[in-house]
Amino acid sequence: MKNALALLTVAGCLLIYLTACNKTNSVAPSYVRVFTIDPTLTPQDVYINNQVQISGLTYGNDTSQIGISPGTYHIGFANTGTTNTSTDYSIDFDAGKNYLMFLLNNNGTMQAEAFDESFLRMGLDTTEIRFFNFSHDAPLMDVGIKNTDTSKLDTTYTFYTKRYFNDVYLNHTYTNFIRMRAGTYYVKLRYADTTIAFDSIKLSFSVHRSYTILVHGNYSGNTSAPFVIDTLVH
Repeated sequence: MKNALALLTVAGCLLIYLTACNKTNSVAPSYVRVFTIDPTLTPQDVYINNQVQISGLTYGNDTSQIGISPGTYHIGFANTGTTNTSTDYSIDFDAGKNYLMFLLNNNGTMQAEAFDESFLRMGLDTTEIRFFNFSHDAPLMDVGIKNTDTSKLDTTYTFYTKRYFNDVYLNHTYTNFIRMRAGTYYVKLRYADTTIAFDSIKLSFSVHRSYTILVHGNYSGNTSAPFVIDTLVH
């Protein structure tokens, strides 16, 4: 099953000090989008500097971009309907940059990962991509990209090898974009060190755009939150 992340409308939940409007100086604001991509999580309230900013964020949904003044913020989470926040995270937001924040359950502990959404957009006919694996039970996988689909047995265009759940936490080089020629491709997820694809999706990558491809949901066949390949366009 492939679908796009739904947009969660967040109304009336932002404090004045977090808005993008800055009348006292000309420092460019930061922007952050918050996603919950873990089906094991109950609805979450997101706290920024000990104040609730987002309420009832559920699996498969995200916020709109939130404008904030650059600086270091304390981020906390609580199950919706409670005030017992999880361990505080201190996250730095730089001026003029956009960030993606993903909420997930890492071995029973709530975890927030914030990633710079900056992009290259270089070259006359190029695009760029990166790949995140947020599926707890997906097999160790290689990621191949090919512009034909004559067979699911192929080894060319392997962009990533041995990707596993939340490996970006330990290897931040995976957060970097890889530049490639724009066009339509088949993105294939293969069992690691084999030529067999267990899932595939056809995607069109436009010139001078950046894409985050991410997988989430239950690979094991749990129909309440099936395995999904999503793309975020920057």
